[in-house]
Amino acid sequence: MNKIIRRLTILTLLIISNIAYTQTYPSPTFIDWNPNGLYQVVGFENEVSLIEVSTGQTIRTFPWSVSPQDQVSPQWSPDGNKLAIANGDIEIWEQPWNLANTTPISQLPSVSTFSTISWSPNSSKLGAGSGSVVEIWNLQFPELERLINDQGISNILDLKWINTDLMAVSSTLNLIVLVNPNTGGVINYYSLTSQVPVPATYSIDSNPTGTQLVMGNGAGNIDVWTDFSLTDPLQQSQTKISIEMYDVVYDTKWNPVDNLVAILAGSDIHIW
Repeated sequence: MNKIIRRLTILTLLIISNIAYTQTYPSPTFIDWNPNGLYQVVGFENEVSLIEVSTGQTIRTFPWSVSPQDQVSPQWSPDGNKLAIANGDIEIWEQPWNLANTTPISQLPSVSTFSTISWSPNSSKLGAGSGSVVEIWNLQFPELERLINDQGISNILDLKWINTDLMAVSSTLNLIVLVNPNTGGVINYYSLTSQVPVPATYSIDSNPTGTQLVMGNGAGNIDVWTDFSLTDPLQQSQTKISIEMYDVVYDTKWNPVDNLVAILAGSDIHIW
């Protein structure tokens, strides 16, 4: 996804003895939390930085070898041990905070340009959005295991591997397409809003248990769904919390340790 940010301030929070730490960086475009809460990765126009949350210090940087138009958010594996960076190919780094690890453990070539990536819950596979196709990579070999394509998917904006048998895909058709990554079958379609025209959903993420979803769209709205029925789009009992950000919401990330959500809207990152 092409994300151009002129000026941005990241607010990094760590609650220790009621102390909140803040840190400012120029022009970030992506953010992701390590599952242990100790590290963040932040994507910039020219590099990816690995940051220690408690101090705000940059531990190392990973320079981009491709143009900014091809940047994709770096993603931590659910076990917290690996980092995936889409940099032309997808680079898989093991324990990137260990400066003795100077090269990725594997690189995954793409059928076309990657737009988004997401780890399986057990960290053994990686899903990647590529145009109108979802690629499923088995990292044990590694090898391309499956290609998923459906008429409800066009120009993929984001995807989230919610549990072993369920993945949510967002595209410019403004639907969330629910697919089984193990079979490639489509489970259901879900329309997120009654607005007409429906704004594109740029980002989707879930809490660690997969019971709540946070979604940000081009109209500047954040929707947080609880009691969410992922297999019944007609269910009326879910509770929705809406936050109006006024700017396009490019990215939303749920902290896997604390009940915090990082929202990249317009030229700011908000921590809720």
